[in-house]
Amino acid sequence: MSHIINEELITTTSQLAFSDALLRNAFRSFLSKDSDYKNQYLQKCYNRAFDGYSYMGQADSLNQYPSDMLHTFVLSDFASSSDFPIEFKEFFDLEWKKIKKLISTIELEIIEQIGDEKLSEFYKESVGHMVSCNYYPKVNNRSKNAIDNKRLSDHSDVSLLTTFPLGVEDGLAYVQNDQSFKVGKKQNVFAFNGYLMQYITAGKQTALLHHVELPNIDEERYSFAFFSLVKPDAKIPLQNTQVDASDYFRDYLKLF
Repeated sequence: MSHIINEELITTTSQLAFSDALLRNAFRSFLSKDSDYKNQYLQKCYNRAFDGYSYMGQADSLNQYPSDMLHTFVLSDFASSSDFPIEFKEFFDLEWKKIKKLISTIELEIIEQIGDEKLSEFYKESVGHMVSCNYYPKVNNRSKNAIDNKRLSDHSDVSLLTTFPLGVEDGLAYVQNDQSFKVGKKQNVFAFNGYLMQYITAGKQTALLHHVELPNIDEERYSFAFFSLVKPDAKIPLQNTQVDASDYFRDYLKLF
């Protein structure tokens, strides 16, 4: 079902990506609301994993720098869908379960290829999913507003695996040996390792360092990255011990 490209850094599958139309329209509708409405859903209002809204220039976001040129909303299955804005209700009702089922099938196959039974057990028992809805507004001044001509800075994700079941537009790039490589537009489902994979395998599997480049023309961009993430009340098994999910989140945030 899947094959490996880019020197085993990215797993690309034969599965065609689903349409992002429903989720894109939901996020666009949320972003069109006034600030008072949107600020009801900031991350600090949830205080749970990474759920909630982050805006461009925000100093206290958990998932982007103030210099990053995007707005995000993180949705997860760690709570009821009713906890999230009404704009996302149709997505939860019609697509969420179907997409999570596809992601789980693909991610379990990737884990089976690694050949680690404990990792497979951990995934089945202690992992949930979240989606980072990302909106990059049009860029009007490349040199003044952006750092190193990037819309989103170099980072590794908090996830075990990051999967794109809705494909991705141009702009995503990864870093290897201090060189940047374009991923390009992809119409098939693909995935790569997050920092939790590196953390739990003691570095045997490495997280993919990646960023989003500025476009050559001023255009907006949407992307929807689905993260397999340890449940907030779960334990993470390490070589000789185990740690709480909250300890892992703190260790991850120390990277920034």
